[in-house]
Amino acid sequence: MSVQSKEFRLRAFLQRLDEAPAVSTDHAALTLIAETLNAVEDVHSGLPYHPDMWPADGRMYPPQPDSERKSNREGYRLFRNRGHYTYVGLDGSIEIQDLSRRCVFYKRGGSGA
Repeated sequence: MSVQSKEFRLRAFLQRLDEAPAVSTDHAALTLIAETLNAVEDVHSGLPYHPDMWPADGRMYPPQPDSERKSNREGYRLFRNRGHYTYVGLDGSIEIQDLSRRCVFYKRGGSGA
């Protein structure tokens, strides 16, 4: 296992997410995010998966049910994470924004939306 910086891990996560086949539902998109991020973190963070430790352990975690917020975008679910917002479309699309609401990642849903 090689311990890498959070910046390295974030880039690896976004690259793998971009390369993954598109999905067609919000549930599949959330699963894709979780599986992809956890795979990167398992290999490169040096930290075990303990989502209850997220404030202090330094590992990145996928959106959790209790982080869902009311979305102002029709057809999207919104999740608030420590340093970003994640919009998950009902069509499987994924958009990640930084805290200033600048899009840092976008993936089309399986329907091509």
